[in-house]
Amino acid sequence: MITTKIMKYNLWDREWKEFKITEVFTEIKRWKRQKSEDRKPWNLAYYSASMNSNWLTDFISNPSFIIKKPSIVYSTFWDAYYVPGNFSTSDEMTILGYDGLNKYNAFFVVQALKQNKIKYSFWRKAFSNKILKDKILLPVDDLWNPDYKFMENFIKERENIKREKYRQYVENKLKTLVENWNFKERELLNKKWGEFKVKDIFNINTWWDLIINKVKQWNIPVISHTALNNGVILYSDEILWRKKFSCKNTISLADRWNFKAFVQNQDFYVWTRVKALESKRKDIEQPALFFLSRVIDNQSIKFSYGHNACDNLWDLKIMLPITENEEIDYKFMENYMKYLMLRKYKKYLNYI
Repeated sequence: MITTKIMKYNLWDREWKEFKITEVFTEIKRWKRQKSEDRKPWNLAYYSASMNSNWLTDFISNPSFIIKKPSIVYSTFWDAYYVPGNFSTSDEMTILGYDGLNKYNAFFVVQALKQNKIKYSFWRKAFSNKILKDKILLPVDDLWNPDYKFMENFIKERENIKREKYRQYVENKLKTLVENWNFKERELLNKKWGEFKVKDIFNINTWWDLIINKVKQWNIPVISHTALNNGVILYSDEILWRKKFSCKNTISLADRWNFKAFVQNQDFYVWTRVKALESKRKDIEQPALFFLSRVIDNQSIKFSYGHNACDNLWDLKIMLPITENEEIDYKFMENYMKYLMLRKYKKYLNYI
C-alpha cells in the first residue's frame, strides 16, 4: 500500500502566504454572453454557468472571442476549473491567467480558489468586481512569491500515486474476469429475446421523504431522483426505522422528473421519488444487475415530467435475453457484461 511516508512534496513543510487575487493573476477577463439561439454548433468548447460537465455547456462555431491559452475559469456560482486553450465563455465566467500556468499548478490554484465558496450564494454571485477583493492562501518560495514549481510537483506526485493505485485496481479486476468464454459481440445480435413486466422480475419498494437537516450524516448512501452522482444525494448514519437495501440484488430507480436506474456499490437507503427494485432471483450477480439497469433506462423515452413512472411502473415491459425454455437468461446477461468490463479494463490499462 502506498503511504504518505514516501511522498516527497508535502503541504505541512512549506511556508504559506495570503495573496490578493490581483497579486496572483496577471490576466482577469470577462466577456459578453452569447444566447443559446445565437450559437451555431461545431467544435469549439463554450463554458457558461451550468452545474454539469465542469461548466462545459456547448460546442460552437461562431464565438465572439477565443481564449487560446490554458486558463482557469471562475464561475459566478463560486466554482473554478482548469481549461485547456481554445475555448470561449459566457459573461458568467471570469477568465484567470498567470505566467507559467499549466494544468498541474492550475489544479492546485483551483483548489485554493474554491475555498472562497462559502462567501457566495445565488443572491451574491461571484462576479469579477467581487472576486477582485478575494484572497487565497498559497505556498511560497524563498522570495515569498507563489511557488508554482512546488504546486506542479505536488500535483504530479499525487497524480502518479493515484495512477499506480488505479493500475493495481484494474489488474486485480482483470484477474477476476475469465477470458476464455469465447464470447462475441454477435451473440447479442443472435440471441433470442422475450418481453417481461418489471413486477415479474423485481419486488418494487417505495419509501417516504427524509428531512436533510435531521439526517445524521455518515457513510451510507441515500439515493434521490437526481441523474447525477449515481443518484447519491448524501451519506447518512444508520436509520433504524428505514430499510437498507442490498447493493448485491437491488437497483435504484428515479421515477419522477428523471427516469434513471443505477447499480450501487454499497448498501443504500432510498429517498422519495425513488424506487428500490429488489431482484426476485436471490443469486443474481452484479453484472446482470448492470444489464437490467441499462435495459430499464431504455424505457426513459416513455416518461417525462407529465408522465412519471409511479404506479404504472409495475406493468412496464422490458425486453430481455431468454433461454431455449423462454426463461430469462441471467447467465447470458452476466457473461455479456463481464465481457464488456474485460474489454473496457484492458483499454484503461493501456491508457494509464
